[in-house]
Amino acid sequence: MPDSTPRGRVTIPTDMDVVPETLELLNRWGADAIRDCDGTDFPQELKDTGAKVYATYYTTRKDNAWAKANPDEVQQCYIMT
Repeated sequence: MPDSTPRGRVTIPTDMDVVPETLELLNRWGADAIRDCDGTDFPQELKDTGAKVYATYYTTRKDNAWAKANPDEVQQCYIMT
């Protein structure tokens, strides 16, 4: 992301399979942030842009130990019998 490009308060959602498109929109729109849509791995290529990185956190996909220790923070709870 070139330093001379003006940046605004725009967050681009992204996913692992749309990295080139995310980079294009980041520059075309002058976005200042990127948000991970699915809560899984975030591409290093996007981390290296200098944009702010926000992540969606899905306890069902990632840190279950944290979810068990912080039940008041869990947004969704699935019950199986």
